[in-house]
Amino acid sequence: MLTTMLLATNNCHEIIKADLKQCENIGLWFNFFTPVYDGKEEVKNFQTRGTKITENEKSRKAKYKPALLKDLPQTEIQELLQGFHERKCSFFKQLKSNNYAVKMVYVKSCSRVAVGMGNDHPSENGLSFQYPLGFPIIPGSTIKGITKHYVEMFCNHQKSDETIQRRIFGSNQNEGQQGSVMFFDAYPCETVKSLLEYDVMTPHYGKYYSSEGKNPPADYDSPNIIKFLTVPKDTAFYFQLSSQNKQDLDIAWEWFKKARATVGIGGKTNVGYGRFSKEEEEVIL
Repeated sequence: MLTTMLLATNNCHEIIKADLKQCENIGLWFNFFTPVYDGKEEVKNFQTRGTKITENEKSRKAKYKPALLKDLPQTEIQELLQGFHERKCSFFKQLKSNNYAVKMVYVKSCSRVAVGMGNDHPSENGLSFQYPLGFPIIPGSTIKGITKHYVEMFCNHQKSDETIQRRIFGSNQNEGQQGSVMFFDAYPCETVKSLLEYDVMTPHYGKYYSSEGKNPPADYDSPNIIKFLTVPKDTAFYFQLSSQNKQDLDIAWEWFKKARATVGIGGKTNVGYGRFSKEEEEVIL
């Protein structure tokens, strides 16, 4: 869906510019306060909203580019993450007391992670953040999606297997069926000091891609360097699954363990992003 850019007035821009360095919520900063420029005068993008836009608005949007690198806030959020983790542990202890099977593990990434690149953003490359606290996360829907994708690609498709898959993941057929396993958002370990770093991609055939193949790919085209945010390699995440059926939970977890190491999580997995170790440390609740 196309988006418009809502540009703040000059007085709003000055207020934000003065206070931006004090903003410790990286998700808020990245999604709503990202500075953009038109080549001459810096302006401010407050937010994007899904809407149908005209060709004139589309042209106006195209001339603005994000200036991400120089203003990215540096903040220490160990205490924030520690408090969040303690509340999560309390929640899962409560689930266990209500006869749910719970699995929470600590796993390190083997490569950079880029989850949420398709989210609306002036740079056209977003990142998933936890609201309202603002640290990067891997949404539970993403974890469920890559696990289901792995099963569909690599697991045997016998009738009994399909029945187990429908029970674990749910189904939209007929009136719909809720899955027996709950996939929760994964979040970073509180010991991580730097949760974000920039990476670049450099498309060499911009005219070829922008014309949908009408112009040939040519070596005389200028490469286009595009910066985007990632979560660094060796970042530890807490992953959590839960179910009232212990057997289904164990099956889903084995699928997810293989999926995170082979298929990967998030964007650019075809070039090695989003891989996680099969090694894990279980959190005792």
